[in-house]
Amino acid sequence: MIEWLQIAVEPHLRERYVEVEGAVWTAALQQYKAFVAKEVWFDPQDPAELIVWIRWTSREEWKSISPAHLSDIERRFAEQMGPGWHVARSYEYLPVRQYIGKNK
Repeated sequence: MIEWLQIAVEPHLRERYVEVEGAVWTAALQQYKAFVAKEVWFDPQDPAELIVWIRWTSREEWKSISPAHLSDIERRFAEQMGPGWHVARSYEYLPVRQYIGKNK
């Protein structure tokens, strides 16, 4: 499954956001077996937007990560990053082949 985040960031902070995000979030998430990969993308037409997509083995395993641990990671990230950014949108995408017909 994919977790998709649209990040609004002040353009002059974009590189710092990517740097801190990798040092804090990527480093922390890599310890979980549910974590598969993560990429950060930018729109060359919009310097105030970043897209972060995270691939997880399954929604169930992703959601089994301790909320307290996620809060701690978020706190460390916010302390290191400071103001000038926010999550504008957040989505979850599930693979069709695994889930189609499950709710019939």
